Amino acid sequence: MPGPSCDAAEPVTSPPLVSRPALRAAVAGDAATLAGLRHEFRGGLAPAVEAEAAFLERCTGWMSRRLAAGSAWQCWVAEGRGGMHGFVVREDLLERRSRHSPDRRETR
Repeated sequence: MPGPSCDAAEPVTSPPLVSRPALRAAVAGDAATLAGLRHEFRGGLAPAVEAEAAFLERCTGWMSRRLAAGSAWQCWVAEGRGGMHGFVVREDLLERRSRHSPDRRETR
């Protein structure tokens, strides 16, 4: 049984976008929100190894130092209705390499 004719097909339309997220560079003031998103992401991968409050405090400080002016660390955030929805990070290659040396514990 043949499928519907292309001539008789209705036009294909996409559902309307509610809103497009805005992309922007993150700033130090975004650190607490980014830490919360990081905690949410990590929690979906494996059980937490530290209390949420401790993680958020540590991660917020870590991120705010890296988001300070002059840092080689770069982060972009996607914002839309309801706030920040995600982020992408480009780390400094030298920092990443030194963080994974055998005599240094991961601080993320």
